[in-house]
Parts: sequence; structure tokens; C-alpha cells
Amino acid sequence: MLSLRMLRRNARAQEVQILGLAVILAVALVTAISLFAGRLESAMVANANHFLAADRQVRSNAEIPEHWRLQADLAGVRQADTVEFASMVFNGDHAHLASVKAVSDDYPLLGELEIAGAPFSPVAPEVITRGPAPGEVWVEGRLFPLLGIQLGDRLEVGESELIVRRVLVKEPDRGQSFASFGARVLMNLADLPATGVIQDGSRASYRWLLSGEKESIDQLIKALDPALTVHQRVVTLEQAQGRVAENLARARSFLMLASVFGLLLAGIAVAIAAQRFCARHVDQVALLKSLGIVSNRIRALYFSQILWLCLIATGLGLFTGWALHWFIAESLVRLMDVVLPAPGLAPFLLGASAGFLCLALFALPPLWPLPTVAPIKVLRRETPVATTPGKIQLLLGVASFFALLWFYTQNITLSLIVVSAWVLVALVSVGLCLLGLRWMHRSASRLGSQWRLAAASLRSRQAETLLQLVVFGSALMLLASLLVMRGSLLDEWRMQLPKDAPNHFVVNVAPHELTGFEQLLSEAGRQHRGLYPMVRGRITAVNGEGVETLRPEREDREGPEALTRELNLSWSESLPEGNQLVSGEWWGDSAEGDVAISVEQELAKNLGLELGDTVTFSIGGLELNARVASTRSLRWDSFTPNFYVLFSPGALQNFAPMYMTSFYAPDDGGRFVASIIKAHPTALVIEMDKIFDQIRQVVEQVSGAVELVFWIVLVASLLVLLAAVSASMEARTQELGLLRALGASPGLLRWRLVIEFAALGGLAGLLAAFGAEGFLFALQTFIFKMAPQWHPVVWGLTPLFGALVIGALGILRCQHLLRIEPAQVLRTV
Repeated sequence: MLSLRMLRRNARAQEVQILGLAVILAVALVTAISLFAGRLESAMVANANHFLAADRQVRSNAEIPEHWRLQADLAGVRQADTVEFASMVFNGDHAHLASVKAVSDDYPLLGELEIAGAPFSPVAPEVITRGPAPGEVWVEGRLFPLLGIQLGDRLEVGESELIVRRVLVKEPDRGQSFASFGARVLMNLADLPATGVIQDGSRASYRWLLSGEKESIDQLIKALDPALTVHQRVVTLEQAQGRVAENLARARSFLMLASVFGLLLAGIAVAIAAQRFCARHVDQVALLKSLGIVSNRIRALYFSQILWLCLIATGLGLFTGWALHWFIAESLVRLMDVVLPAPGLAPFLLGASAGFLCLALFALPPLWPLPTVAPIKVLRRETPVATTPGKIQLLLGVASFFALLWFYTQNITLSLIVVSAWVLVALVSVGLCLLGLRWMHRSASRLGSQWRLAAASLRSRQAETLLQLVVFGSALMLLASLLVMRGSLLDEWRMQLPKDAPNHFVVNVAPHELTGFEQLLSEAGRQHRGLYPMVRGRITAVNGEGVETLRPEREDREGPEALTRELNLSWSESLPEGNQLVSGEWWGDSAEGDVAISVEQELAKNLGLELGDTVTFSIGGLELNARVASTRSLRWDSFTPNFYVLFSPGALQNFAPMYMTSFYAPDDGGRFVASIIKAHPTALVIEMDKIFDQIRQVVEQVSGAVELVFWIVLVASLLVLLAAVSASMEARTQELGLLRALGASPGLLRWRLVIEFAALGGLAGLLAAFGAEGFLFALQTFIFKMAPQWHPVVWGLTPLFGALVIGALGILRCQHLLRIEPAQVLRTV
């Protein structure tokens, strides 16, 4: 165990400590993110039935044809049906607009229902796998006080009276439409015809649930696909999971990017520390060879030390990564109503591989030639030492960066962006550094002795200065990019709402009720954000080309789903609040019968729409052609009514629109909302306060996880800076000792160090700002799908941060050199 004893002795050296800490950080970050991502994906697959209540759904605005059901029976596929709609429910003089869902006897095919024996009961709910029997309804707890009902009472739904049997706590496939925001009433599908609620033209959502063998379902859907209309859509488990996971996508991308940054910074620190390690052990290797130990034995001895170091650091990194992942999982799991499964072994293996790969790719190249040191080096110090050529090490480093990125992210776009940004910063660093050194050399004579000494020091070690500048610039670039992305994401997540942001939406106000509704708001001192008519329709064609014709051209965009899903359509005479015209003009003097539309810019981009194109809509079974007159950008965080498509005034008047609006109302225990429902029983009031509170809580939890990862990456950045400064300690010791012997005062040398490191840090910060700006543009455009922005704060603060931090770090690290006696340095030399 000679190698282990040697490692214990070498552990006091700073470069070995940097090697170990870099490996710990790399392993911890990769392990943490891999554990969380793996558990989250497993949970989404295991709990897919929580989103569909089946293996597949067919969604439609009309009943499913009977011959489809016969085909499903022949294929051996289980079936169930649901019909969801908004309807008034009554109990005596009490009434409320509820979200009613009628389900067949086999509902749910997958997943479970949760019911209770009393509203708001502290007792754990009962879990069952069948819906209500004919003649009864299950009612959500909040409806009991609103309607003054008890279990066993009769509830009027349309023309039928049904007995309230259970309190509904949870259903597996609760939707996200406006109708779903109302209090839920669950009934049996057999009772639906007697209610008389569903009539021709009624707005109801039909869902055909399918479950069985994947091959059988795939064959059935393939056979039915030609018969699907634009009002019918097949929903898969993957699509349902994607919608649920949408809120987590940016958080996961950010955490993955942070772990990649940490890995790259750790690799840089390992490479620098390994170079320092080799330089310090040249004499030791020469001595061992002079004692007769062969090169292979020496190589095995040093590689064994690296292996022991890797094993110890990897173990500590795995434990740290598990603790970090636990914190992130606890913070983010509340975004989903699932239980994360136990972690598997694969993330730990992936994290452990990060440590071994870091050392293998970045430490072995400089270590490999070490055993070739000639024994004569013991006596003749000027004997050259064989090293891996710098160009080869540089190529190996870039290739290693790209390989690690691609291996851990499985995202070639992200890998190319990061490596390209780093290479670009390195190339620009070299050019600007040479120009900066030349300017500093010319200007130093006019600035004083400290500046002349600093300029001479930087110029005399030009190759080392270039390397340090690239390292400092890379670390600052990654850190600045991460800080800006963190701020952008958190600002967006936190949804900086003003105090009077609308916290209530009102939907389904009939045209003849508008005057009374506005009067009610005015009497209560409330102000709405505009009353907007609303109808629902689907895009069926663009410039005469049907949906099926357009779909193959846009299969890689978000367009296909937008071409088939139902949209909320409205019209407005003026540009609504929070909307900004991007192209085209607002409504001008249109010809009689000409219908114009304004389309949200992202939807227009996804559909490939241009000004003047003709879009065909299907609204209530009727077709309407409209001309694209303009495109708009929307502020979705304004919480005012927003629409993807706005028509010219009056264009939809003949399609029986209902109206919607939003307003702010302080918390009064629900009395004002109750007065609205009482005066306008068909209106649906959506209270957003609870949603806002839940979002704020989740954002705070996400912020905590992001903050933790950011600080770990900051530690990795400082580790890189420390490694770069430490690498020049021997040369600086000799240089400062000689200057002291020639009469330079400690104060003069101290200012020389401050100027030298501050100049390096400031120039590195400037280069980092340049690289970070391009890097952020690529990330925002291709990875996070955000609108690219200019970041002046990066250009102002990064050079200042670099000058202050690197200047302070350099002087603190070199302070002890000023106290070394010149005689001691001269004897060492």
C-alpha cells in the first residue's frame, strides 16, 4: 500500500486538495441531477394513468360513433366514456354553476377515485375503482356549503333529481379547461339523457377511454385515423405526460445546465492541478529512477495514487450528490401530484463515472510522461523534462469537454453551444491579451513603478498569462451565464404581479346580462379589464390547404397540435391591454364581408402564417374564412383575457358568443363572488387567489433548489481560479525573492500583485461578458425557447467582478510570498 501512504503524505499539497475537491463537486452535481431526473421520469411513466384514466383517449365535441365501439370490441380493447360540461345545479333556492362529468360504469379504466364520507373530513379518503351508480351523484366538498346540501339530499341536474351519496375528493383525469375549474359533480352516464342538459349545439367535451394491449390499441387507432375529423383528437400517454411536465421543463433544463457547467469547471481545475502535481514531483521521480525503479513501476505508483484519490473523492461526491438531490426532489416534487419511486443504481454509476472520466481525461495526459524523467535530473536541474505537447493537450481538452457534455446531457445542440462558446472565448482571449499586454507595456512607464513591474511580469510570462486569461475568462463566462439564466428563470417563475393584478376570471356571461353585470361591478367599486366575447373554433385550413396537407410540413413544430385543437376566439375594436402589434395594421377600412384576424406571433410562426393568408375556421360546425391582417405579442403574465386569435369587430356576432373578463377583488370571504353567482347564475367565476398562493410556494421551493446549485457552481468557479493562481506559485516565489533582494519594498510588490491580478481579472471579465452574451443568446433561442435579450448588466458587472475577485484572490494567495526572506529564496534557486 505504498501508493496510499504516498497519497496521505501528498494530501497536504494544495494541488492534491484541489484535485479531490474538483472530483467531489463533479460527482455530486452529476449524481444529484441524474437521480432527480431519473426518478421524475419513472414517476411520470408509473403514474401515467393519473393523467388519462386509460392507455389512450379520443377527445371529441360529439358522441363517438357506434361502429367505432364495435371495432374496439373486436380488437379486445376495453372502453369507457366521459362527457364533461358546465351546468347549473340546484338544491331548493340554492344554485351554482358546476363542472359536471358523466361517466360510464367502467370508468376509470386505469387509476383510482378517492371519496370521503363527509366534506373536508380529516379522515383519509377511501380509494375505489368504480364511479357512481345510476341515480346518484358524487359532489366535491366545496359545493356542500354553497348549496346547503348534506349526504342523502337530492340535487337537481337539469330535469333530474339525483341523490348525493359521496364526497368526491379526487379523480384521475381532472381536466384543465374552463369548465374544469368549477366545483365537480360526478354522475353516471346512464342518467345523462334524463337531465335534458345536452342539446344540439351544447358545449360538451366527449372522451372515449381505451385500455388494453399496446399493439391492439395501436392497430385500432390506425384503422380509425382516416375517419377522425378536425374536432376529434387522439391523446397518448406521452402527450399527457408532456403537458404535466411542461412546468418542470425549464427547471430541469436549468439544473442540467448547471451540472454541466460544474463538470466543465471541475475538469479545468483538475487539468491545472494535475500540471502542478507533475511539476512538483519531477525531482521525486528522478530520485526514484536513480534508485533503480523502472518507469512502469513509477507510472503504476502514481496512477494508483490517482485511483485512490478518485475512489475517496467519488464516495464523498456520491453522498453529497444524494443529499443535494434529496433537497431538489423535495422542493420540486410538489409541482406534480405523484410519489417519486426509490432511486435506482444507474444515477450513482453515472455520477461515479464523472469522477473517473474527469481524472482520466484531464489528469492522465499531463501525468503520462512523468515517469520518463531522466535520473540525471537529480544532479543537473537544467535537464529538460518530457511533457505532452501543449497542442495535443489542448485538442484532448476540447475533445474531452465535448465528449463529457454529449455523454451526460444527451443533447448535441447544447454540447455544441457550450464548446463553441468556450473555444470562441479562448481564441478572442489570445488576441485581446496580446493587444492588452502591448498597450500596458507602452503605458506603464507613465503610470509608476508598480505598473511597470506588473506589465513586465505579465509580459515575461506571456504563455502563462494567456493560459490564465483563458481559464479566468471561461470560469467567469460560465458563472455569468448561469447567473443571468437563473435570474431570468426566477423572474419569470415568480410572476412579478402588482397588488391589483386580476385575481378573478368570469366566464359565460350572456350578452343580455352585460349591463347588469357591469352595474354590479360598479356598485361594488370593482373595475373589469375589458369584456370580451368568446366562441370556440378550430383551424381547418390555411390558404385552402387542409390540416392533413399541412401536417407533414410542420411535424417538427408545435404547429400540428395547434392546427387541430380548439381555440378561444374573440374580437375587439381596439388593441387589448398587454398586446403589442408586431406586424401588419390594426383594423382599417375593410371591404364589406371581409373578415380579418390578428394572430399571436408564436402561433403565426408555428402555423407558417403570413400577412394576407386565408385561414379557415370551423365554429359550431360552420366554416368561416378570415384574412390575416396582423400579428401580436402578448403578455401572458398580465392575467387579463388574452386570445391567440382576434377577429375584426362583429365578425363572430352570429355564432352566439358568451362574454368573459377579469377583475381584482380583495378577500371578503367569498361574499362578492356569491353575489355575482346569485345575480348571474350561468356565469362561472374562477378564483385565482389560491392558484397564486400555490404558485408562489412552489416558486420559493424551486428557487431554493436553484440557489443551492448556483452556489455549488460558484464554488467550482472559485476552485478553478485558485488552481490557476496556485499553478504559478513557484515562479512567483523566485521572482518576488529576487526583487526583494534588489531592494523592492513589500508595499511596492504588494501593489504590483494587485495591479497584475486586477488587470487579468478585468480583461478576463470583459472577455467573459463577450462570450456570455453570445452563449446566452444561443441558450435562450435553442434550449430554453425564450426571447433573446441584451444584458448590459453583464458587460458592466463581469469585468468589475473579475477585477475585484481575482485581484483579491491573487493577493491573498500570494501574500505569504512577501514575507519570505530573500536569502531563503536565493538558496532555493
